[in-house]
Amino acid sequence: MSLVPPTDVALAQSDTSEVTDDPPGVAEGLFLLHDPDWRHKVFVGGLLLMIPVVGWFATLGYRKALISRLFQGDRYPLPEWRGEVWAHIWEGLKAGAVISVQYLPLCFALAALLASRDAPFGPRLLTASVFFALFPIFSTLAFPLAVVYWAWPVGVAYLHPLEAVALLAGYGAVTFVIPAGFLQVSRRGRYAAAFRYHESLPFLVRNFRAYVLAWYRSGAMSLCGHFAGPYAPWGVVWCYLGIIYSFNRVLADELARKGELSPKSWFARLDRDRLVLKPVRRFTFLVTVPSTGDVDAGVRVGPVFAPLPKAVARLIGVGR
Repeated sequence: MSLVPPTDVALAQSDTSEVTDDPPGVAEGLFLLHDPDWRHKVFVGGLLLMIPVVGWFATLGYRKALISRLFQGDRYPLPEWRGEVWAHIWEGLKAGAVISVQYLPLCFALAALLASRDAPFGPRLLTASVFFALFPIFSTLAFPLAVVYWAWPVGVAYLHPLEAVALLAGYGAVTFVIPAGFLQVSRRGRYAAAFRYHESLPFLVRNFRAYVLAWYRSGAMSLCGHFAGPYAPWGVVWCYLGIIYSFNRVLADELARKGELSPKSWFARLDRDRLVLKPVRRFTFLVTVPSTGDVDAGVRVGPVFAPLPKAVARLIGVGR
């Protein structure tokens, strides 16, 4: 079943944010404030993320549940955790499998090169394999790190520099395209749609500028989330949610141009129920959700708008 309800109402488009008069990035980082229980849900997600093996998959599955709510326009944008954790883990396992399969040709190519040169599999690689199995959130780094390890080890290099460059370029290309495939999953509701390259690649070309901007803002959010110090697990959950919004906004905009985006979707609702930002200092602000009257403190880092933890907001004199 498709996750995108049809409608005859088309929404206006522009090169700037359609959510507020502020620069693009506001919606990606702050849309979750429309959920009165957002702090609790992000907190639970961060705790689960720290659980070895299953934590990352729970977060991936939670993102899948978010997508349907964004397009269908549920009362609150964020999914529930209570009673749904194992369902989210299962969905996350499927999403992880889809991601892994798309890297398999590169993995086979690397393995073939190493096998043909009798490259040894030592204790370091065994330790790395165990680490990535326990903490799959870092698994996307495994391939590029392996290429670097075999191309520039202490001793004999088993990969030629040009081979390493080619493998890393292929990895970058696959990584760049993967979100476009998952947008087909958003549209059709089936993970198999991620492999419909005859649809995802033309979509990417049609929306290339918006897609690249989504990558730019997603990368910035990811850096902020992963380097949030002691708040990193919760920062990662926040950035994952923002990344989902950012890429699916590209799909929503195309559907809107075709008159296929529901006016009940959160993408359309955010255009009507705009957040109100009040600058406090150079990089901080207070944000008000008009529908609830709730006020939270936030910070801007480049293109990223992020809500602040209450303790941090009080510490810098922004919170209430």
